[in-house]
Amino acid sequence: MTIEHHYNLVLFQTNYQEKKEIEALNMLKHKQIDALLICSRTSPLKTIKEYFDFGQIVLCEDTKEEVISSTFVDHYQTFMMALSYLHKNKHAKIGYCIGRRSGANSQKRERAYKDFIQRTNGHLREDHVFEDCLYFEDGEHVVNQIIEMEDPPTALLVTSDQVKWLPEFL
Repeated sequence: MTIEHHYNLVLFQTNYQEKKEIEALNMLKHKQIDALLICSRTSPLKTIKEYFDFGQIVLCEDTKEEVISSTFVDHYQTFMMALSYLHKNKHAKIGYCIGRRSGANSQKRERAYKDFIQRTNGHLREDHVFEDCLYFEDGEHVVNQIIEMEDPPTALLVTSDQVKWLPEFL
């Protein structure tokens, strides 16, 4: 469809840097792009709303009561399903890797994790939550941390596609 209709897709990685997000929003303002799909953001909604007049903006998050176009995955329910799956497969010590805790989706995952631990009468282990996991190298760092732990998690949920696991370390 994109080729037939002469559309071009531009991927703009911001790495959760507000300055880069503003650059993308300014590209919309200056008609360098026609629309913007924001997969994950750090900029406040108030800032994003200032750019509505310049083109279509869609957020990949549940915007609740806000009048903003959005599409999203129910991160709470999805995380809960994944935790249940691991628990049914005999994993009692489940950890997870997260890019950043401040994101709206990350907060839903964290709430699901805490609710699940409480529901299964488990113990919340902050050392089983690994932050700043965004890249391949971060996966290596987590594996090295797990190797050094006296009581490591038996399973992990990883929230970034780029964090790869290196089985030879385990």
